[in-house]
Amino acid sequence: MKLQRLGGYAAIAGFFSYIAFVALQRFGASVDWSNTAKAMAAVSAAPTRFYVYSLLWIITYVLMLTTFFALRERMQAAAPHLTSAMLIALSAAAAMAIAESIIYLKSIGMIIAQQDASAFRACMAVTAGLHWANGHACGWAYLFFGCAILKTRELSRTLGWLSLLTGILWIPNVFFVQLGFMHLTLVYILTGCISAVWTGIALLRQKQPEPAAKQGAASK
Repeated sequence: MKLQRLGGYAAIAGFFSYIAFVALQRFGASVDWSNTAKAMAAVSAAPTRFYVYSLLWIITYVLMLTTFFALRERMQAAAPHLTSAMLIALSAAAAMAIAESIIYLKSIGMIIAQQDASAFRACMAVTAGLHWANGHACGWAYLFFGCAILKTRELSRTLGWLSLLTGILWIPNVFFVQLGFMHLTLVYILTGCISAVWTGIALLRQKQPEPAAKQGAASK
C-alpha cells in the first residue's frame, strides 16, 4: 500500500518535472542546433542550463519508473504478462533516458572545452538516437498499461483507453517525424500528461485498509 501512494506522488511529481523540462527546452529553442559552431557557443555560454535540462530528464524517468512499479503491484495478479511487459518497456525507456543525459552531460565537459566540432556532432547524433529510442519504448509502456487497465479494471476504463491511445500514437511517431509529419507529438504529449496526472490521483485516492484492531471492534 505504501508503494501505491509513493507511485501516486511520483506520477504527479514526474508531471511537474516534465513541465519544467519542456519549459527549459522551449527557453533554449532559439539555439540553432543545425549550426555546430553556434550550438557549441550556446552550450558554452550557459552550461548550467543544459546540466539542469539533463538532470530533469533523468528525474522524470526515475519518477515514472516508480509509478510503474506501483501500477505493476496493483494489477499484476489479474494481468501478470501485461504488467511485466509494461514494466520492462518503461525500464528500457528509463535506462536509455539516463544514458542519453549522462552522455550529454559528460560530453559538455569534455567536448566543449576542446572545441571539437566533429565530436560534438557525433555526440548530438548519439543522444538524439537515444532520445527517440526511449520515447518509442515509453510508447510501448503506455500501450501495455492501457491494455492492463482494460483487462483488470483496477482503474478507470477511460484512463485505460486514454493510455492505450497515447501508446498507439507515440510508437510510430519516430517514423512520421522523419517524413515531416510533426502533429502527432503534441497530441500524445497531451494525452500522456493527462494520463500521468490521472494515474497519480487514482493511486493516491485508493482506500487504505483499516487496522486489524478496528476491524475486530467493528465486527463485535
